[in-house]
Amino acid sequence: MSCNPNHQPDFDLDLERGQVKEQLVRRLLSNDQDHLRVEVKADYRATGPQGTGNHFVELSSKGRPSGIMVTNSDYWAVALDNGKVIMVPTEDVRELVAEALAEGRTARMPNGSHPTEGALIPLAKLVGV
Repeated sequence: MSCNPNHQPDFDLDLERGQVKEQLVRRLLSNDQDHLRVEVKADYRATGPQGTGNHFVELSSKGRPSGIMVTNSDYWAVALDNGKVIMVPTEDVRELVAEALAEGRTARMPNGSHPTEGALIPLAKLVGV
């Protein structure tokens, strides 16, 4: 982990920043009146020895808009097979989807009762690395 060599610790400013982040997490994990809506997606193929390294973001099912295209959530959570969860503002995921579509990073999941189409987002882009 690298530190900004120009950073000057300031207790009051750092405390305020920390409290803002604490409020965000509280709003994500609670059902309080001001809670944030979170859409949770399981992704069993992104990680592991045979993992794709990509998160499949559903765009349509049975030819109709679905997934990211219709969600009203504030945050998009990806629950990975390794027990980790990535949480990203939904608008950021939509921007990554637009980028993936422009680059042709799409996939079809034709099997099962609900065939889907989606965009492939590298996990590193979801976490902003």
